[in-house]
Amino acid sequence: MRVADKTVRGTDDRGPPGLASLVTQPCWDTSSWNRKTMYRHTEQFAPGPKTVPARLAARAADRPDEIALLVPGQGSLTFAEWDQRSRSAAQHLVSHGIRRGDRVVLPCSPSDWIGYATAYVAVQKAGAVAVPVIEKLGRRHLNAVVKSSNAAAVVTERADGIEAERILSFGGVPPATMSDGPAIEVGPADDAEIIFSSGTTGAPKGIVATHENLLFTHAETANTSECKTVIHALPPGALAGQGLLLQPLDARPHRVVAMPEFDDETFLSAIAEYGATDVVIVPTLALSLIDYSRTHEFDFSSVRAVRTMSAPIAPATLRRLQDVFHGAEIANMYTTTESWPARIRTRYDVSHPDSVGRSRTTGQVRITDADGAEQPAGVDGFIELRSPGAPQRRYLDPPAGATDVFKRDGWVRTGDIGHVDEDGYLYLVDRSADLIISGGMNISTIELEKVIIEFDGISEVAVVGIPHPLLGELVAAAVRTSGDVSLSALREHVRDRLGHPKTPRHIVVVEEFPRNPMGKIVKAKLRDSLAASVAAGAATEQADLAGRVRALWQVALGDQVADDRAGFTDLGGGSLAAIELVSRIRTDLHRRITQRDVFDAANVHDFTAMVEKAPLIENAGAGRIRPVRRRVRDAGPTSPALGNEPASES
Repeated sequence: MRVADKTVRGTDDRGPPGLASLVTQPCWDTSSWNRKTMYRHTEQFAPGPKTVPARLAARAADRPDEIALLVPGQGSLTFAEWDQRSRSAAQHLVSHGIRRGDRVVLPCSPSDWIGYATAYVAVQKAGAVAVPVIEKLGRRHLNAVVKSSNAAAVVTERADGIEAERILSFGGVPPATMSDGPAIEVGPADDAEIIFSSGTTGAPKGIVATHENLLFTHAETANTSECKTVIHALPPGALAGQGLLLQPLDARPHRVVAMPEFDDETFLSAIAEYGATDVVIVPTLALSLIDYSRTHEFDFSSVRAVRTMSAPIAPATLRRLQDVFHGAEIANMYTTTESWPARIRTRYDVSHPDSVGRSRTTGQVRITDADGAEQPAGVDGFIELRSPGAPQRRYLDPPAGATDVFKRDGWVRTGDIGHVDEDGYLYLVDRSADLIISGGMNISTIELEKVIIEFDGISEVAVVGIPHPLLGELVAAAVRTSGDVSLSALREHVRDRLGHPKTPRHIVVVEEFPRNPMGKIVKAKLRDSLAASVAAGAATEQADLAGRVRALWQVALGDQVADDRAGFTDLGGGSLAAIELVSRIRTDLHRRITQRDVFDAANVHDFTAMVEKAPLIENAGAGRIRPVRRRVRDAGPTSPALGNEPASES
């Protein structure tokens, strides 16, 4: 994919080669870098156009030689180069049959930011719609996107395994001049990109954004002469990465440093080397940075703001980030791919540590029931966001229930459950897809994760509900640890803070979590893995009656009963757990046992003796207690309960 004879690649050449070879600018020589140019400009700019190609042309005219995008070890892209190369690539697309309104799939990777940036704008200059697809999701996902988007072409040099009518590359495309290229006009209301959701809460959905939507948060005039340098290690193709790609087009001067891959030392070194003023990270990277033993050795004096996004983050993590980046503003942003540009952004506030913010000019928030009626302060319901005056996004081929996501009055349902307090601060309860319902009780995984991460030695945690025939679901937790951790002490920590019903019955130590390319934990996969692990563990203890009784006792109380000498209530067992135990004894072992037997037994050995002596029950399964019915998460759009198909995460 060469635009000129000379092609520059970084030392890490493992990313897709297709778009990368659009890069002809030599790598940035940081030894001659003048730090002052990072911060000061004197130009005042006229109001900006509201399409991506026109906005890039304006920046190329205003600041042609200034660097818009830098990828350490690979190269950089000035505004003039970005504008010229994308014009040349657009002409190539038009000459190969791409027409106005066509959808063009762009496989993308963080190791190829510069080539992707060029191809992305080229598609739009050709009048078409860019459909980025993260390479790591694999060929099966890419082909599904090609089919779902009815793509006219895929632009790549890695055609193996791709099922598309037309596969194009930019190989041999000549460099553009200032006058050549297609003159295809696009308007603010024209479709600009389609992002397919990460699929962490279900099947990926195509979310369509217009040019005006993408640029709505940008200033049209420069009200400052200071240039921000934003550093991140996020991939293109998802909401956060796409926003950072377009950040340099803002009239307020920005330069973006995109790390092609992440490791603690390289990222922290780059902050100091490039004088980053703004650091953008996701919770997974935040946890890695604050646990890094050498963090204190780096110079963060240039950093003024640290922004976290993409997933819920625990207050304990925000506090520790504040300790690392002294004096910087620590802010968390809450939004979704569907609701953008509406977002809630707040500084970390010790007086409201669990809140994600409140309504401001960037986004309004309200809580509604399933019928859309607004709920009062303190009442849980569906979170909806709105950005006044912003054009809404929409679903490509809207699925059932899409009208419950995108409202006519500009509100967008996020798929999360939460409430606002009397002062208007928003608190997340959970994703509607992640909320656990056990024994009729709604249990927030976010609340549990905040408590567990505070326990000494826990590096990361994810809480899920696993199926249970009586209670509906049991609470299970997977943790990564930084040393020896007593699971019984951890369980006691949670029980003291939240009570027995919310305490995980099963806690598993893991080395790694299943993740999507944004680094977010894929809870659906984790849920399946934990359910299989629990089932396998229970099976090993059912070789004889005594083992089976003990296994059922442990399931009712938690998978690690530390004291065989203690009674059921001493171990935290309540009436629901006793009902569960009696039901399983009757249906699995066919023994006539009562709740009184459970509470009267001195310990598990005493209870086992009771079961061994209890009379057999004929047709025991006929009286089995039915599982508790789902009340929130599985309720569909037409259900009177809280429930709709949850919107995707960013």
